[in-house]
Amino acid sequence: MAADSWVPLGGLPHMTPAVLAEILDRGQAFRWNPDPATGDFTGLWGRHAVRVRRAARGRPEWAPAGTATGPADLAAYFATGTDFAAATDALPWRSDAHLARCVAAFPGLRLLRQPFGETLLAFLCSATKQIVQIKQMLELLAARLGRPLFPGGPHALPDWAALAAVPETDLRRCLLGFRARH
Repeated sequence: MAADSWVPLGGLPHMTPAVLAEILDRGQAFRWNPDPATGDFTGLWGRHAVRVRRAARGRPEWAPAGTATGPADLAAYFATGTDFAAATDALPWRSDAHLARCVAAFPGLRLLRQPFGETLLAFLCSATKQIVQIKQMLELLAARLGRPLFPGGPHALPDWAALAAVPETDLRRCLLGFRARH
C-alpha cells in the first residue's frame, strides 16, 4: 500500500476531530503527533508507524507511514472488536452528572490496546510530568536508544533489556531525571 493511500479504519464509529484528538493526543498514548496544517496524526507503537485522519464523512482513515502495518494491526490497536457502547452503558453515568457530560462530549471515545511494555514505560516516565514532557522523554529514548523502524525512519522504543544496559548518564540525557537511576 502506498504511503498516500488512505483506507477507512474499519470498525470505528463516526467521530469528531475532538474525539480523535482525545484518543490519540491527550495522554492515553504518547507517540502520536498531530500535523497542525492537515489535522492528520502520525503515530508509532511497537514496530508500527501510521497516519490517521478523520475523513470528511467523520470516519477515521489510515495510511502506512513506512512500515508493513496492515488492517489487522490497526484493528487490534484500536480494539475494534470491543463493544465500547456496552462498556460505556455499564458505567454509572446516569447517576454521575460529570461522567454523563463526559460521555456526551466524547461519543466514540475508546481505549487503545497498546503494547504493555510501552504503556508501562510511559507510565514510569509520567510521574510529575506533563504530556509534552512525557512525549519528549519517549522520543529521546527512541531516537537515542531504539532501533529504526525502517531505513531513515523513526525509531522504536528500546526494549527492557536494552534499557537495563544503558548507563544512568545516558538515560539522564533523555531527560528522565530521577527516573534514570531506577
